[in-house]
Amino acid sequence: MSNCSIITGKKVHAVSRSSNAEETNRAVLFDSLSTNAVTHVVTVGECKALKISTFALPAGKKILVHRVYLGGGVMPFGSGCACGADEGKSAIVQLSEPLRIRCCDVAIDGCAGMLFLTIPGDYVFELEDKTLLGQFVALAEEVECCCLPESTVIGSEIPTGGIVGVECPKGGNGNVPKDPTPPSPPPPEKPKEPETLRPQPQPQPQPQPQPQPETPKPQPKRSKVEIEFFVDEASVYKLNIDGEVGTKIPRDAFDAKIKEYLDQGKELVTTTFVEDETFLDLNYTKYYMAKLRTAKMSKVIFKRVILPKEGSIADPVTTTLGEVTGKVGDEIPRTIYDNQLKIGGYKFVSSDFIPPMYFADTETLKVYTITLQEYDFNPVWEDGRATANFKFIKQDTRQILKEFSVMGIIGKPVPRTRYDEVLLELQNQGYTLVSTTFNSSNASNPSNIFTGDSRDDFEIIMKEEVVPFDPNTPPRKPNPIAPDGPNDPMDPR
Repeated sequence: MSNCSIITGKKVHAVSRSSNAEETNRAVLFDSLSTNAVTHVVTVGECKALKISTFALPAGKKILVHRVYLGGGVMPFGSGCACGADEGKSAIVQLSEPLRIRCCDVAIDGCAGMLFLTIPGDYVFELEDKTLLGQFVALAEEVECCCLPESTVIGSEIPTGGIVGVECPKGGNGNVPKDPTPPSPPPPEKPKEPETLRPQPQPQPQPQPQPQPETPKPQPKRSKVEIEFFVDEASVYKLNIDGEVGTKIPRDAFDAKIKEYLDQGKELVTTTFVEDETFLDLNYTKYYMAKLRTAKMSKVIFKRVILPKEGSIADPVTTTLGEVTGKVGDEIPRTIYDNQLKIGGYKFVSSDFIPPMYFADTETLKVYTITLQEYDFNPVWEDGRATANFKFIKQDTRQILKEFSVMGIIGKPVPRTRYDEVLLELQNQGYTLVSTTFNSSNASNPSNIFTGDSRDDFEIIMKEEVVPFDPNTPPRKPNPIAPDGPNDPMDPR
């Protein structure tokens, strides 16, 4: 084996270099840190032998041997080398096929413990049972071809007529079967009849050439991938996807499965299946994994304090509104908070819950308090008059931007002149309208008429727009002399 390095998906320790000849040419194929069923590339040189040693691999469990064709690319660290590759250059697997001897696949069985590969070339080794990853060790070591035990050399004949390391169909022995029935002798020739004069046949009309069927186009080559899902270190699901080589692997099924686990209170830790993965031209199934764990949950409680009217000596009233549970790091729902701000007859005083807020990883139960105060918001006059109250509120902080009241007669429309003026004023200041209860779609007061009760309270939610500022192109000031023309010499227009 050469001294350059390459990895094909297995986490491999760099091969140590020492004066000991046995350690110098030894490479790890599988060990306790293995996460992939396919090893790095290993090269068998001319007049060399590769000793494959297994430790703790159960009998009947196999390591499959694949021949590979290598091309160029960037060589990472690891063990193994493509024959002829320059130090620091690359070797990328372009083609791969099972190693076959006399039409049968070569495999290393756990009951052998040790075998020798003497056929020159580049190889990778695939573990047939991926559940054994991390439970055994397999080493590859370059040795001299002399004095090898014939019974453990891959490709050598064994007394039963088979081939060491070759897995053949049931009843076979690794040899090409021969036909036991000898061929029948040809039948005796019939005596030739004497030639007689026969009439010459008349020329027949030549048949017209028939149109030839179109040659079918070769079907595109397909490949397969397998994605294994682990939840709390336990394997729970395997997803198999196939598709045309070179095309992008669809993520619909993968994303749907991840969402299913997230809805169950799990969270994604890591995955080897990243964006823009494509089907590779491989003779084996490409393996990916996704690891999830049970998400940590947190809980908060909402309380409300209602203060009496100004001037009243009544005590405040505290009420528990409810508790909300969610995953640590997720945004706390604001439904309870928003509902308290819509209660008629109360005005907002304060709150230690200012959305957006998120569930914290703490053992202490978090309590949020919303404080409101009673007040006469809609006094009704003796002569049938009523007051409509308008509040323009900033969306994120609940800050009151503008508020005013208008008077009118119960049953008559609420005038909107002042409403339109304030709305335009705030829009000119950089605010946009989010929602309003003063319109024709108001379910509680569709006609916007004076009612003499809480339906005369109108809430308008505004959002502040952030306009990006480019110092290279500052906004131009209007020219008071000639707004439509650059008559001011100090005006940069």
